[in-house]
Amino acid sequence: MISNTALSIGEVAKSVLAVSQNLTVINGSSRGIFLKSPTRWILFLSFESIPGPLTINLSSETASYFEDVQGGDILLISKQQLRFPEKNVTISIAKTPVWRANLPVISLIPKQREEFATNLKMVKDPLLDKILSPIAPEIPMKSPLDQGILMICSALRERRYSILHEFAEDLLGLGKGLTPEGDDFLIGLSLSIASQPTSRDIEYVKSIIKNLIQSAYSKTTRISANLLECAANGQADERLCRVLQAVNENNGYAQAIQELLLWGNSSGRMALIGITTGILYACSSKAP
Repeated sequence: MISNTALSIGEVAKSVLAVSQNLTVINGSSRGIFLKSPTRWILFLSFESIPGPLTINLSSETASYFEDVQGGDILLISKQQLRFPEKNVTISIAKTPVWRANLPVISLIPKQREEFATNLKMVKDPLLDKILSPIAPEIPMKSPLDQGILMICSALRERRYSILHEFAEDLLGLGKGLTPEGDDFLIGLSLSIASQPTSRDIEYVKSIIKNLIQSAYSKTTRISANLLECAANGQADERLCRVLQAVNENNGYAQAIQELLLWGNSSGRMALIGITTGILYACSSKAP
C-alpha cells in the first residue's frame, strides 16, 4: 500500500468529500485527475501546488502513482482517507489544511484604474486592447466570442441589464475543451463582480450571474458550470485571486498576470479579460 497526505484541499472539495462515499475518475493528465462526485461537483486531484476551491493538492512526486489511472476507476472515501483500491494508493486528508480564496473588496479610484489599465497593456492582446480603449470599443464581426465580449462591455457601460443575460448566455460553452473560452471569460467576470462593494447595480449584475449559473448546467461542461458557480460566490483558482489582490493593492501586477496567463491553453487569457471587463465596466467605478 502506498500512502500519502494531501497538501491542501479547497473548501468546496472538503464539503463534497464530507458527504460522498466514492468518486469516479473522468480523465487524467500530467497535471492531475478529474473526479466526478455523486452530486453536481467535479473535483480535481492535482499534482501541482496551486490551490482552488475544487482542488485536492498532492506533491508532484505522487504523479507516478497514478500514471495508469483510467476513466471509470473508483476512488473510495472513508475515515478521512481517499483510496484507489485498484492502484493500492491511499491519501490521507485528516490533517490537510482547508484552502479558501482570500478575495479582496475592490473599489478603484481613477488613479488605480489607470495603473491597472497601463499594466494590462503590457500583455499586448488585441481583444484586451479594445476593452482598455478610452472610447466605446468597436465590435468586430468575425469572431462570435470577441463580439459577445464587447457587447457585454457595452451593456455594462450603458447599464442595459435587460440584454446582459442574453449576451452572457450566448458565451456559455463557446469554444473547445473542459472549460471553453466563453466560460473562462464569464468565470473571470463573475469573480470580479463578486469582489466589488455592494451597490444596487452590482447586486443586479449578481442576480443575472446567478441565473446564468442555472443555464450553465445545461449549456456547457459540468466543470465550467462548477467553476462559474464558485466564482459567483467569490471562490476561484488562486491565480485569479492573485490578480484581484494586485488590483486592490495596486502592486504586483506583472507576476500575477503572468502566472494567470500560464493557466491552460487559453483559460488564463480569457479569465484575465473577464476580470478586466468586470473591474473596468461594472458599476462600482466609472467605465472607460
